[in-house]
Amino acid sequence: MTSGKNRERALYLSLIAMALCLVMLVGSTFAWFTDSQTTGVNKIVTGTLDVKLHYKNAIMTYYDPVKTSTNNLFVNSFGTELNWTPGAVSICYFRIENAGSLALKYLMYLNYEDLGTYGNVKLSDVLKVAIVPMDGPDDVLDPKTAVAKAEETGIVSNLSYTQVSEKITPTDVLAGKSEYCAMVVYMPAETGNEYNLPTGATPLKIRLGINLLAGQTSAEFDSFDNKYDQDAPLPTPKTENNEEVTPNE
Repeated sequence: MTSGKNRERALYLSLIAMALCLVMLVGSTFAWFTDSQTTGVNKIVTGTLDVKLHYKNAIMTYYDPVKTSTNNLFVNSFGTELNWTPGAVSICYFRIENAGSLALKYLMYLNYEDLGTYGNVKLSDVLKVAIVPMDGPDDVLDPKTAVAKAEETGIVSNLSYTQVSEKITPTDVLAGKSEYCAMVVYMPAETGNEYNLPTGATPLKIRLGINLLAGQTSAEFDSFDNKYDQDAPLPTPKTENNEEVTPNE
């Protein structure tokens, strides 16, 4: 009799224990492994294309920014207008600076206007011009060497001269570097006597202006390669009268 009561009591306790376990199981939650990762603040910045032109003429010891009012590029050693005679040479030095964050290519060319003629004789028909690369800001040319280097580049017989440079990368600018060149304008020594005007005739004069255009060139990498901007065009060269200029290759 006692044994039966004990078994009955044990059964009740077991059922109660099972019920408590079920209640605890229903009220509990499962634990899962978790992890997380975040990035810092990312910036998306637009590139900038910015080219600056500085010059140094025959009497200057430093480079000055070219402005629309600049009118003393080609002068003699006294800083005055050059009297153009056979063998006369004028040199102006330029610094082309990439002040932006994108690599660039540039196009430099001349605008000119004859301010005086004598019959069919005018200076723009005889003066020759070339752009000569320079090694740095302190590099200079004597007239004889300037003409020799100019002739090595291939000279045109008038002033409608243009030249496309090698690219200037932003890295060069960040390192304090720019590209330097000299524009050499000269009257060939073999120029004929028709340019020796008679006494009383109005002297031949010419006005020269420098133009610099810039465009993107291949350097920076996008998601694929660094050729995405290889076909980016330069602005169209134009004269002061808005006429297109054909670049010389």
